[in-house]
Amino acid sequence: MERDALPPADLAHAAARAAGAAVVLPPRTVLVTGATGFVGSRAVHRLLDGTQGRVVCLVRARDDAQARSRMVAALRAQGLWEESLGQRLDARAGDLALPRFGWPARRWERYAAECDAVLHAGALVNFLLGYRDHRAANVTGTAHALRFALFGRPKPLHHVSTLGALDRHALHAGAPLGEDTDPRRVTVPASGYSRSKLVAEKLLLRARELGAPVTIYRLGEIMPAADNGVPNPRALTHLLLSAFHEAGVRPAVPMRTDYTPVDETAARLAAGLAEGPAGADYHVFRTESVDLAAVGLSPAGAADAADGGARPLPPREFMATLAAAAEADERSASALLHAVLTSLPATGADGVPDFAGLFVDNPRLFTRAGCAALDERHGLRDGPLDKAFAAYRATLTG
Repeated sequence: MERDALPPADLAHAAARAAGAAVVLPPRTVLVTGATGFVGSRAVHRLLDGTQGRVVCLVRARDDAQARSRMVAALRAQGLWEESLGQRLDARAGDLALPRFGWPARRWERYAAECDAVLHAGALVNFLLGYRDHRAANVTGTAHALRFALFGRPKPLHHVSTLGALDRHALHAGAPLGEDTDPRRVTVPASGYSRSKLVAEKLLLRARELGAPVTIYRLGEIMPAADNGVPNPRALTHLLLSAFHEAGVRPAVPMRTDYTPVDETAARLAAGLAEGPAGADYHVFRTESVDLAAVGLSPAGAADAADGGARPLPPREFMATLAAAAEADERSASALLHAVLTSLPATGADGVPDFAGLFVDNPRLFTRAGCAALDERHGLRDGPLDKAFAAYRATLTG
């Protein structure tokens, strides 16, 4: 991890060469990695719908035709696809883990010349895998994205990270961590995913100190938006709440986190892209604390539970209920949640998972003054969370 956090010689040289270089603002063409993901596809839509720019999407696919098909399918799955946006959507097959994304040299050079900025949202996210499993996509892939940004005409790199890179340190810091926290001086996080994101941040911070135009966005718990309530099907939060609704039970343990709608997150990413190349760090999360276990999708202290009246059970009984549901239907949300939870270390009492520790109460551990200033500069306002809850609730119960 320490070796991976040091920019290779070619990147260090390119970063120094980029110092003070002029950039195009607002960017006319943006390369987006991770474009088919929950956050990435929202960001792609925000750029296509909110600007007149062109978006180049790096998509894992066998060829460009399948890349475009996957990109359109990702937008359609979130209810965002509009044929009128297709003319400015350029999807290309590629792989973050490969040099030059696996592109021929001429394609790499062409897009490096045409793009004005890079939004790097691509990552492997699997909380059951270690650092080595995440390294190729999340660390080497970040180095390749930076290499693309610095090739030829320097372009700003906007890197999507996670508050999880700092949460273990924040738990013992004694005060909420600000956006100026130096990732090189924090406690190493527990999960392989968060470790890989911390290493990527360290690499980018060093490159920024040398002259590379890098902005970092540390995201909180990204959740469905009020406009359609479409969830991230791969998120642990969605699996958890789906199982609560399906089984009619939940653990009688507080599970606090933020609820940050994905559309609001995409708006912050688009706003950052429109700003100068000086570089900044933003904590992107809603400041309300939500208890997923006790009040479903309602703010802390609210009475209208969104968990379908799920009955609270002691953790051991809850796990036994999930096990019985898994026996009855191995394809159910309860069965999948049981499989995930039994794969995690039994850190809770009585040999069961630590439900209170599954999520991090980001509003308690972090501040977001820089992100608030970004909001003010671009006229961004958070919408009422109750509308986002209602839209998501309709998805869960529909």
